[in-house]
Amino acid sequence: MNFDLEDLEPFLREMAGRLDGFGSRDVETIVKAARSMAVDDELEWRFSVRRDGRGVPLVVRVFLDDVDAPDLFLFSDAALAGELQADLRAFSERLGK
Repeated sequence: MNFDLEDLEPFLREMAGRLDGFGSRDVETIVKAARSMAVDDELEWRFSVRRDGRGVPLVVRVFLDDVDAPDLFLFSDAALAGELQADLRAFSERLGK
């Protein structure tokens, strides 16, 4: 999903609130990096989060395709990926985008 830079942190904070193993420091690291990226830069972070009592991989990738407009990519197992996709849609609808 493409974000305005100021919307990236609120979404990641919502995500951190629901995922054990992805927290405030991770959000701060990603947002700080996104703010300092040049156009066409891409960065990736890997986490192990807990879901249904087991460790699940979570990959967060940020690609800056335009000034102050990062693309956020989230990769995980099918169940968590589906939930995150629904969260992205709901967040976008709340923003009216």
